[in-house]
Amino acid sequence: MNTRRGFMMVVGILFLAWLGAGESQAQRKKEVAAKMFAAGEKIYKEKNCAGCHTSSTTAQMKAPELATVYTALDTTFIKVHLRFQQETAMPPIYLNAKQVDDLSRYVSHLHAEKFQKVRDKDADAVCSVCSARLKMSEALSDGLQTRYNDRLYYFECKLCKEAFDKNPAWHILRWQDPNPVMK
Repeated sequence: MNTRRGFMMVVGILFLAWLGAGESQAQRKKEVAAKMFAAGEKIYKEKNCAGCHTSSTTAQMKAPELATVYTALDTTFIKVHLRFQQETAMPPIYLNAKQVDDLSRYVSHLHAEKFQKVRDKDADAVCSVCSARLKMSEALSDGLQTRYNDRLYYFECKLCKEAFDKNPAWHILRWQDPNPVMK
């Protein structure tokens, strides 16, 4: 009986350690993402991108708003735009390839950052378009959900819902990619 009890205790301890490892792995992923966004945010601030690109549409806006869902979905466009700035009206902000990647990743995150209303610990779902954390009950009450192929998808804002509704299959396939645009 003591041997069996000892065995069960070891199994229980290993199970709890395994659960803890999962939590720490999730925490590590969150920390890595925060560092990735931090590098881009630093460039964004150093190069004063907000001086021209605003986070809300105003009469003084000199350049497009970067927190749109369409900008968030198209990091390739952002990278090409940054690499070929001389072909645009944008003032030169000399960046190396890593800085272009960091800045484009940060810009793609601006939409989720702007519209996320829920703290991570209070969220129980993720926007099916921009990956902003959300509460399903709030999305349901705001009409920010769509049924597609007998599954319910939730959204953080009206723009994300509209983008999903235009091409649901593309968004679903996009998230099956192990390296999706938004993570």
